[in-house]
Amino acid sequence: MLSIVDLKKELGKNIYIYPVHIESIKSNSIDLHVSKFAWSLDTKKRIGDDEYIIIAAHDTALIYTEEAIYVSNCIGGSYHSKVTLVSQGAGHIGTTLDAQYIGCSIIAVHNHSNRELKLKIGSEFVTLQFWYLNSPDYENAPSHDNEPGHPRMLNGFDDVESYIEWRDKNTWATRKKDLYLKMTESNEYKQCKEEYQRELDIFNRGKVKNRIKGYIKIFIGVMIILLILCIPS
Repeated sequence: MLSIVDLKKELGKNIYIYPVHIESIKSNSIDLHVSKFAWSLDTKKRIGDDEYIIIAAHDTALIYTEEAIYVSNCIGGSYHSKVTLVSQGAGHIGTTLDAQYIGCSIIAVHNHSNRELKLKIGSEFVTLQFWYLNSPDYENAPSHDNEPGHPRMLNGFDDVESYIEWRDKNTWATRKKDLYLKMTESNEYKQCKEEYQRELDIFNRGKVKNRIKGYIKIFIGVMIILLILCIPS
C-alpha cells in the first residue's frame, strides 16, 4: 500500500491525477470529489442541481469523480467508503482500480436510509488507496481497451451526452499525455511536489543526524574500552 510519501513521490511518474487537492491526500490514501455528473439507477435520470447531488431514499446514484486518474502498469488500487457518508445511511463502496486505467471514476453510492442523501458537488465522497503490484501488468493488454470513464455503464440513461461532450472537450480526462500536462501545469501539483521535497530534505537530515549520533556513540565506546585496557592491572 502506498503511503503519503509514496503517493507524492509517484505523482507525475506512475500516477497522474487532475485536479490535485493537496488537502485530500491522507497518510495512506487520497479522497476523491463529487462531480456534477450523476444519475439515479431507479429513474435513469440526471440527479441534483448546481450545488448538490440528491439521492432519493433507497435509490442508488452513479456518480463520476471530479478527478481523472492514470496509473501505470506497476500500480493498482481500491475504492473505499467514507465513514461520514456511511454514518448517514450510504452503502459501503468496494471496487478496484485496474493498472493502466485512465479517466474519471464512476462510483455507485446506495442510500439505505428513509430520507434523501445530499452530497455537495466538490465534496469528498470516496477514498482511493494505491498498491504497488508484485509484478508489473502486461503493457497495453487487451483488457485495458475499455473506454475512459466506462460510459457504456450508462446505456439507456438520460442526458449521458452531456458527460461525453464534457469528456471529449476536456481531453485530459481521456488522454495520458494531456492529463500529465494538465496536472504538472497546475499550482496544486507544484505545491505538492515542493512540499514533498521539503519533507524529504527534513527526513534525510534526520537520518544523517541519527547516523552521526550513532558514530559518536561508537567512538565514545571504543575510547572507553581503550582507556580500560590502558589501566595497569
